[in-house]
Amino acid sequence: MRFLSVGVLLPAICLFGGAVAVAQGPAANNVPHWQTGIGMLGYVQVKDELNLTGDQMEKIKAIGDDFIEKHVRTFEASAQNADPEGRRKYDQLKRREQEAIEKAKAALTPEQAARFRQMEIWVKGPVAFAEADVARDLNLTAEQKAVLKTIGAECLNEVGALGKSLRSAVPGRITTDEKAKRAEKIAEMETQRQAVCAAKETECLAVLTDDQKARFLKLRGAKFELRRGPPRVP
Repeated sequence: MRFLSVGVLLPAICLFGGAVAVAQGPAANNVPHWQTGIGMLGYVQVKDELNLTGDQMEKIKAIGDDFIEKHVRTFEASAQNADPEGRRKYDQLKRREQEAIEKAKAALTPEQAARFRQMEIWVKGPVAFAEADVARDLNLTAEQKAVLKTIGAECLNEVGALGKSLRSAVPGRITTDEKAKRAEKIAEMETQRQAVCAAKETECLAVLTDDQKARFLKLRGAKFELRRGPPRVP
């Protein structure tokens, strides 16, 4: 399995990985790592948005490959196990992931890194409000943090439920004739996912003061919408 050729894992996890995050207690406020950070840098759409050079992509690919080879199996195993050992392994994965993200970001220019952070906030949606740096930049109160954390968790739960529904409706191994049906089902649930996230974001914004809203809109910058699916960087 390679960082830029994980077409089997990415569609399901990027679309509906919230079910995994919710299953893991300590990770309940995190968007799955394939959707952001090191995984997000593998998308051609992100490459184009950031104007990454070939040399930068080679460095990022090497870091991503190393992370996947060493730690993706830990993720797959711990995702099925919510006991203390499973959570410990998941926490370990998150630490290793953060290390990989920092290494990958080091390959970016300051301008690229700033835009990439904005893109991550867009992709994380309502969950972004639980990020420590976002909370700090918005000067959120303890009460606001608690409310926003709850809304983010609700969002992940609802998206996770969509994921379970998808897995029930569409088997992992399908025939050629069933591919069109799967694509239609995924498109339908992606529309539902977007609606859930939009509604929860509206709830989040209602928690903020006018000044905090203005800060948040500036913080995430120009709109970015990640097209879910496998990356196509060669």
